[in-house]
Amino acid sequence: MSLKIENLSYAYGDHMVLDKVNFTISPGGLTCILGANGVGKSTLFRCILRLNDNYTGHSYLNGFDSRELSIQELAKQIAYIPQSHAPAFNYKVIEIVLMSTTAQIGNFKGPGEKEKKVAMEALERVGMADFAEQGYTQISGGERQLVLIARALAQQTKLIIMDEPTSNLDYGNQIRVLSLVKQLTREGYTIIQSTHHPDQAFMYADEVVVLEKGNIVHHGSPKEIISEPMIRKIYNINVEINSLYDDLVRVTVPIDELTNR
Repeated sequence: MSLKIENLSYAYGDHMVLDKVNFTISPGGLTCILGANGVGKSTLFRCILRLNDNYTGHSYLNGFDSRELSIQELAKQIAYIPQSHAPAFNYKVIEIVLMSTTAQIGNFKGPGEKEKKVAMEALERVGMADFAEQGYTQISGGERQLVLIARALAQQTKLIIMDEPTSNLDYGNQIRVLSLVKQLTREGYTIIQSTHHPDQAFMYADEVVVLEKGNIVHHGSPKEIISEPMIRKIYNINVEINSLYDDLVRVTVPIDELTNR
Protein backbone atom coordinates (compact mmCIF):
# COMPACT_ATOMS: atom_id res chain seq x y z
CA MET A 1 0.00 0.00 0.00
CA SER A 2 1.65 3.23 -1.19
CA LEU A 3 0.82 6.70 0.10
CA LYS A 4 1.58 9.97 -1.68
CA ILE A 5 0.90 13.36 -0.11
CA GLU A 6 0.90 16.20 -2.63
CA ASN A 7 0.79 19.91 -1.71
CA LEU A 8 -1.40 19.17 1.31
CA SER A 9 -2.31 22.24 3.38
CA TYR A 10 -4.63 22.69 6.32
CA ALA A 11 -5.51 25.68 8.52
CA TYR A 12 -7.50 26.18 11.69
CA GLY A 13 -9.03 29.55 10.91
CA ASP A 14 -6.13 31.89 10.14
CA HIS A 15 -3.55 29.51 11.64
CA MET A 16 -1.80 27.50 8.92
CA VAL A 17 -0.88 24.11 10.43
CA LEU A 18 0.24 22.27 7.30
CA ASP A 19 1.67 24.22 4.37
CA LYS A 20 2.07 22.37 1.04
CA VAL A 21 3.33 19.13 2.54
CA ASN A 22 4.80 16.65 0.05
CA PHE A 23 6.16 13.15 0.62
CA THR A 24 5.76 9.61 -0.68
CA ILE A 25 5.83 6.37 1.28
CA SER A 26 6.48 3.11 -0.55
CA PRO A 27 4.69 -0.13 0.32
CA GLY A 28 6.02 -1.97 3.35
CA GLY A 29 8.19 -0.58 6.12
CA LEU A 30 7.77 1.68 9.13
CA THR A 31 7.82 5.45 8.69
CA CYS A 32 8.15 7.64 11.79
CA ILE A 33 6.82 11.20 11.78
CA LEU A 34 8.98 13.31 14.10
CA GLY A 35 8.33 16.83 15.31
CA ALA A 36 7.69 18.95 18.36
CA ASN A 37 4.24 19.38 19.88
CA GLY A 38 1.89 21.41 17.73
CA VAL A 39 3.73 21.06 14.40
CA GLY A 40 0.84 19.22 12.75
CA LYS A 41 1.56 15.49 13.13
CA SER A 42 -1.93 14.60 14.34
CA THR A 43 -3.50 17.04 11.89
CA LEU A 44 -1.64 15.35 9.05
CA PHE A 45 -3.03 12.00 10.16
CA ARG A 46 -6.55 13.43 10.42
CA CYS A 47 -6.30 14.74 6.85
CA ILE A 48 -5.08 11.38 5.52
CA LEU A 49 -7.97 9.70 7.34
CA ARG A 50 -10.36 12.42 6.11
CA LEU A 51 -11.40 13.29 9.65
CA ASN A 52 -10.32 16.79 8.61
CA ASP A 53 -11.76 16.80 5.10
CA ASN A 54 -11.45 20.46 4.16
CA TYR A 55 -7.74 20.37 3.35
CA THR A 56 -6.27 21.49 0.06
CA GLY A 57 -3.95 19.31 -1.99
CA HIS A 58 -4.16 15.57 -2.38
CA SER A 59 -3.68 12.30 -0.54
CA TYR A 60 -3.23 9.33 -2.89
CA LEU A 61 -3.64 5.70 -1.84
CA ASN A 62 -2.19 3.30 -4.40
CA GLY A 63 -2.59 6.07 -6.97
CA PHE A 64 -6.23 6.89 -6.12
CA ASP A 65 -7.18 10.24 -4.61
CA SER A 66 -8.67 9.41 -1.20
CA ARG A 67 -11.41 11.99 -1.80
CA GLU A 68 -12.73 9.74 -4.56
CA LEU A 69 -13.25 6.92 -2.05
CA SER A 70 -16.28 6.53 0.17
CA ILE A 71 -15.67 6.39 3.92
CA GLN A 72 -16.24 2.64 3.88
CA GLU A 73 -13.85 2.21 0.95
CA LEU A 74 -11.28 4.31 2.81
CA ALA A 75 -11.72 2.09 5.89
CA LYS A 76 -10.80 -0.88 3.72
CA GLN A 77 -7.52 0.85 2.89
CA ILE A 78 -6.39 2.42 6.20
CA ALA A 79 -6.62 1.36 9.84
CA TYR A 80 -6.05 3.90 12.61
CA ILE A 81 -4.61 3.25 16.05
CA PRO A 82 -5.03 6.19 18.45
CA GLN A 83 -3.10 6.72 21.63
CA SER A 84 -4.03 4.22 24.33
CA HIS A 85 -7.31 5.24 25.93
CA ALA A 86 -10.14 3.92 28.06
CA PRO A 87 -13.66 4.14 26.57
CA ALA A 88 -16.70 5.25 28.53
CA PHE A 89 -18.12 1.72 28.51
CA ASN A 90 -16.26 -1.37 29.63
CA TYR A 91 -16.58 -3.38 26.41
CA LYS A 92 -15.08 -6.83 26.29
CA VAL A 93 -11.73 -7.03 24.52
CA ILE A 94 -13.24 -9.17 21.76
CA GLU A 95 -15.97 -6.55 21.22
CA ILE A 96 -13.36 -3.81 20.80
CA VAL A 97 -11.69 -5.83 18.05
CA LEU A 98 -14.97 -6.79 16.39
CA MET A 99 -15.87 -3.11 15.97
CA SER A 100 -13.32 -2.83 13.15
CA THR A 101 -14.87 -5.60 11.05
CA THR A 102 -17.74 -3.33 9.95
CA ALA A 103 -15.32 -1.95 7.33
CA GLN A 104 -15.60 -5.28 5.53
CA ILE A 105 -19.25 -6.21 6.18
CA GLY A 106 -20.99 -2.83 6.04
CA ASN A 107 -22.65 -0.62 8.63
CA PHE A 108 -25.99 -2.38 8.76
CA LYS A 109 -24.79 -5.92 9.41
CA GLY A 110 -23.63 -7.37 12.68
CA PRO A 111 -20.45 -9.45 12.92
CA GLY A 112 -20.98 -13.16 12.41
CA GLU A 113 -18.86 -16.24 13.00
CA LYS A 114 -16.48 -15.31 10.19
CA GLU A 115 -15.77 -11.91 11.77
CA LYS A 116 -15.41 -13.44 15.23
CA LYS A 117 -12.81 -15.83 13.83
CA VAL A 118 -10.93 -12.93 12.25
CA ALA A 119 -11.03 -11.04 15.56
CA MET A 120 -9.75 -14.01 17.57
CA GLU A 121 -6.97 -14.62 15.05
CA ALA A 122 -5.94 -10.97 15.41
CA LEU A 123 -5.89 -11.27 19.20
CA GLU A 124 -3.82 -14.43 18.95
CA ARG A 125 -1.43 -12.59 16.61
CA VAL A 126 -0.66 -10.00 19.29
CA GLY A 127 -0.68 -12.44 22.19
CA MET A 128 -3.98 -11.25 23.69
CA ALA A 129 -6.35 -14.15 22.93
CA ASP A 130 -6.56 -15.13 26.62
CA PHE A 131 -7.95 -11.65 27.39
CA ALA A 132 -10.83 -11.84 24.87
CA GLU A 133 -13.60 -11.96 27.49
CA GLN A 134 -12.04 -9.44 29.88
CA GLY A 135 -13.19 -5.85 30.17
CA TYR A 136 -11.11 -3.44 28.09
CA THR A 137 -10.83 -0.95 30.96
CA GLN A 138 -9.58 -3.67 33.31
CA ILE A 139 -6.39 -4.47 31.43
CA SER A 140 -3.13 -2.50 31.47
CA GLY A 141 -2.17 0.33 29.13
CA GLY A 142 0.28 -1.88 27.26
CA GLU A 143 -2.35 -4.60 26.87
CA ARG A 144 -4.89 -2.05 25.60
CA GLN A 145 -2.43 -0.88 22.97
CA LEU A 146 -1.94 -4.46 21.79
CA VAL A 147 -5.73 -4.82 21.57
CA LEU A 148 -5.89 -1.70 19.40
CA ILE A 149 -3.27 -3.23 17.11
CA ALA A 150 -5.39 -6.41 16.96
CA ARG A 151 -8.39 -4.24 16.05
CA ALA A 152 -6.40 -2.73 13.17
CA LEU A 153 -5.36 -6.20 11.97
CA ALA A 154 -8.98 -7.38 12.07
CA GLN A 155 -9.86 -4.44 9.83
CA GLN A 156 -7.78 -6.25 7.19
CA THR A 157 -5.99 -3.27 5.68
CA LYS A 158 -2.36 -3.06 4.65
CA LEU A 159 -1.80 0.54 5.78
CA ILE A 160 -1.89 1.33 9.49
CA ILE A 161 -1.55 4.81 11.01
CA MET A 162 -0.50 4.99 14.67
CA ASP A 163 -0.63 8.23 16.68
CA GLU A 164 2.11 8.10 19.32
CA PRO A 165 1.39 4.44 20.15
CA THR A 166 3.83 4.26 23.07
CA SER A 167 3.27 7.67 24.68
CA ASN A 168 1.59 6.32 27.82
CA LEU A 169 3.51 3.06 28.14
CA ASP A 170 6.39 2.03 30.37
CA TYR A 171 9.70 1.07 28.79
CA GLY A 172 8.98 -2.65 28.64
CA ASN A 173 5.63 -2.19 26.93
CA GLN A 174 7.13 0.35 24.52
CA ILE A 175 9.62 -2.27 23.35
CA ARG A 176 6.93 -4.97 23.08
CA VAL A 177 4.64 -2.76 20.99
CA LEU A 178 7.40 -1.45 18.71
CA SER A 179 8.85 -4.93 18.19
CA LEU A 180 5.41 -6.16 17.12
CA VAL A 181 4.99 -3.18 14.80
CA LYS A 182 8.38 -3.91 13.21
CA GLN A 183 7.42 -7.54 12.72
CA LEU A 184 4.21 -6.50 10.96
CA THR A 185 6.22 -4.47 8.44
CA ARG A 186 8.24 -7.60 7.66
CA GLU A 187 4.92 -9.27 6.82
CA GLY A 188 4.07 -6.60 4.25
CA TYR A 189 2.20 -3.98 6.29
CA THR A 190 2.90 -0.30 5.69
CA ILE A 191 2.91 1.53 9.02
CA ILE A 192 3.14 5.25 9.73
CA GLN A 193 3.52 6.38 13.31
CA SER A 194 4.22 9.61 15.10
CA THR A 195 6.65 9.66 17.99
CA HIS A 196 8.47 12.11 20.23
CA HIS A 197 11.45 9.79 20.65
CA PRO A 198 14.27 10.01 18.06
CA ASP A 199 15.80 6.88 19.62
CA GLN A 200 12.69 4.87 18.76
CA ALA A 201 12.78 6.14 15.20
CA PHE A 202 16.43 5.23 14.86
CA MET A 203 15.96 1.75 16.30
CA TYR A 204 12.79 0.71 14.47
CA ALA A 205 11.99 2.98 11.52
CA ASP A 206 12.86 2.43 7.88
CA GLU A 207 12.16 6.06 7.03
CA VAL A 208 11.84 9.27 9.02
CA VAL A 209 9.77 12.32 8.09
CA VAL A 210 10.48 15.47 10.12
CA LEU A 211 7.82 18.18 10.41
CA GLU A 212 8.66 21.73 11.41
CA LYS A 213 6.31 24.72 11.24
CA GLY A 214 3.94 22.84 8.99
CA ASN A 215 6.57 21.78 6.47
CA ILE A 216 8.60 18.66 5.74
CA VAL A 217 12.19 19.63 6.52
CA HIS A 218 13.77 16.16 6.35
CA HIS A 219 12.81 12.83 4.78
CA GLY A 220 15.12 9.85 4.58
CA SER A 221 16.61 6.95 6.48
CA PRO A 222 17.11 7.30 10.26
CA LYS A 223 20.89 7.18 9.82
CA GLU A 224 20.72 10.08 7.37
CA ILE A 225 18.20 12.18 9.28
CA ILE A 226 18.72 11.80 13.02
CA SER A 227 21.62 14.00 14.07
CA GLU A 228 22.56 16.33 16.89
CA PRO A 229 21.85 19.50 14.79
CA MET A 230 18.43 18.13 13.73
CA ILE A 231 17.38 17.34 17.28
CA ARG A 232 18.67 20.72 18.50
CA LYS A 233 16.70 22.54 15.80
CA ILE A 234 13.45 20.56 16.16
CA TYR A 235 13.29 20.11 19.92
CA ASN A 236 15.40 23.10 21.06
CA ILE A 237 17.68 20.96 23.21
CA ASN A 238 21.37 20.15 23.04
CA VAL A 239 22.10 16.44 22.88
CA GLU A 240 24.98 14.10 22.38
CA ILE A 241 24.36 11.04 20.20
CA ASN A 242 26.29 7.92 21.13
CA SER A 243 26.48 4.89 18.84
CA LEU A 244 26.41 1.68 20.86
CA TYR A 245 27.41 -0.83 18.17
CA ASP A 246 27.71 -0.74 14.38
CA ASP A 247 25.45 2.35 14.27
CA LEU A 248 22.44 0.07 14.81
CA VAL A 249 21.38 1.70 18.07
CA ARG A 250 21.84 5.25 19.23
CA VAL A 251 21.21 6.87 22.58
CA THR A 252 20.57 10.60 22.80
CA VAL A 253 21.66 12.21 26.05
CA PRO A 254 20.87 15.84 26.96
CA ILE A 255 24.20 17.64 27.33
CA ASP A 256 22.91 19.70 30.26
CA GLU A 257 22.21 16.45 32.12
CA LEU A 258 25.80 15.37 31.58
CA THR A 259 27.30 18.65 32.76
CA ASN A 260 25.07 18.93 35.82
CA ARG A 261 26.01 15.54 37.30
